Amino acid sequence: MFSERIIKDKDKWNRIVEEFISKDIYFLYDYFIPFQNNGDGEPILYYFECEYGKVVYPFMLRDIAESDNFKEKLDKDKYFDISSVYGYGGPLYESYQKDDGIASLQETFFKSFSEYCSNANIISQFDRFHPLIKNHSFFEGYSEIVPIRKTVWIDLRDKEKIWSNIESNCRNKIRKAIKNNVTIILEDNLQTIENFKRIYASTMDKNNAVEYYYFNDGFFNDTVNSLGSNIFIANAYYENKIIASLLIMRYDKYLHYHFSGALKEYRNLPANNLLLYEVANWGNENGYEIFHLGGGYQSGTDSLYKFKKSFSRLEDNDFYIGKKIHNKKVYKELTEAVSTAKTEESSFFPEYRK
Repeated sequence: MFSERIIKDKDKWNRIVEEFISKDIYFLYDYFIPFQNNGDGEPILYYFECEYGKVVYPFMLRDIAESDNFKEKLDKDKYFDISSVYGYGGPLYESYQKDDGIASLQETFFKSFSEYCSNANIISQFDRFHPLIKNHSFFEGYSEIVPIRKTVWIDLRDKEKIWSNIESNCRNKIRKAIKNNVTIILEDNLQTIENFKRIYASTMDKNNAVEYYYFNDGFFNDTVNSLGSNIFIANAYYENKIIASLLIMRYDKYLHYHFSGALKEYRNLPANNLLLYEVANWGNENGYEIFHLGGGYQSGTDSLYKFKKSFSRLEDNDFYIGKKIHNKKVYKELTEAVSTAKTEESSFFPEYRK
């Protein structure tokens, strides 16, 4: 026997997630709300339980008719796809049995969830798995699992090792920022979100970011309001002016580097280096175990990855994505409907959204 539930209520959602031993902020209802308001879909929590264990799987349900390629070309509420929210997702799971428990749990979960997707006209499924929880392993054999980049982390449990694991060039930049009288305020006034927005936008301009990352004006307000005490702003000041800013998420044993920005005209002061170092020290002092910095823009060689990597000599974690086609016939029809010419096979998934 098994049971499945589709949950959209905040309290029920969070209560179920918090009962899992291994969990993180990316699985809470509150994390999804800013992205829902940003137009990324409807948050759904699929909860499954049977004699072998339990699985919770949060995702965004997206009406394909509302995507750019199909507006006014496809009837609404006809076809859907699902995707992890921005950041990390995938399933949380616990086995009630030893030995073969996980394999049996996977088999029964996949059968149940596949039936749900078929009944709900879900055409495809895209996942961004959690690099620290390593939950991609649960979907092996169900989805196409692809490693796409490395992510960096800092072990916060030993303050001396925080410093010794930082590369020498990065340590020199931290010393330089201190020498130049850059000061750090952690858990700064939430009203400084307005400064953060301006700094973040200027950073996106500098990096020639794609349009999606220029979040609308209300997005960061929604993030702060929805996550509440699970997020804080850390600012670097120079001569009473904020020159670099971070949004840091905190939950369970984790800190997460969520969004950041720095004014390019002050890059000679390496405020970002001091800012991250002080957040790591704060994490140690407040009982957190891991500060996850994430990865680069696209690969393990770009400037953002190299900056983050300078804070940690520890072995990186692999970041995996998952691709699953539930209805191959309709997937093919949708893809062909938006293809204007034959091109080389794209890694973008689902192809009809490119």
